[in-house]
Order: sequence, then C-alpha cells, then structure tokens
Amino acid sequence: MEIIAAAIYGAAYAFGGENALLYAAVISLFVIALLIYFIKKMGKTKFLNELVLSNRSTSDKGYTSAEGREYLIGKKGKVIGELRPAGTMLVDKNPIDVVSEGAYIKKGETVEVVSVNGSRVVVRKVEE
Repeated sequence: MEIIAAAIYGAAYAFGGENALLYAAVISLFVIALLIYFIKKMGKTKFLNELVLSNRSTSDKGYTSAEGREYLIGKKGKVIGELRPAGTMLVDKNPIDVVSEGAYIKKGETVEVVSVNGSRVVVRKVEE
C-alpha cells in the first residue's frame, strides 16, 4: 500500500508539486463517488436489464445439463472401441460413451456399468 501511495505522490510532485497531489486526490474521490452512484443507479435501468441475464435455467423449470443415465447402472455390453480408459460400448444396440475405472480394456470385451455421474458413465470389465 505504501508503494502505491509513494508512486502517486511521486507522479503528482513531478507534474506540478504538492498542489497537484491535492487536486489528484480530490478528483480521485470524485470519480470514485461518481462510479458508485452510477453502479447503484444502473441496476434499476432498462439498459442494464437488457445486458444482464436475470432468468435462471434451473432444474425446477425443466432445464438439465446432462441426460440422466442412472438406468444404465448394472447393464452389461460389449466394448466396440478400446477403452484407454475412455471409449464406446454397445448397450441394447445403442452406443454409449464410457470410461473404464482406469484399466485398459480391449475391443470385444464384456463390461458392466458400475456408476453414472452426470454424463460420465464408468464401467468395469466382467470376468467370465
């Protein structure tokens, strides 16, 4: 904080002495007060209401960021692309993007969905 004050004092003194510092302080306070006034006033204007989105897209109104896929938990399917650890599996003739628990799984192996978190579907290799 002292560095900023010293820089302001030095700049003001270089451009016109101690009176310039007083003028700079008064002008700064005036500008800060003016900004505060406009910020408070702008919240009630039509202009700002058009710039700022005030509606929210919540799940109460039917908006969702990801399709719920909890129905996949426990389902088994074949890997149609290698999982290293991400890839694709086939469940009921539908391709699903999945992630293994960290292990490499070869194409054609059977896997089971163990968890779903949003759009992330985690699978585990089924030992046959």
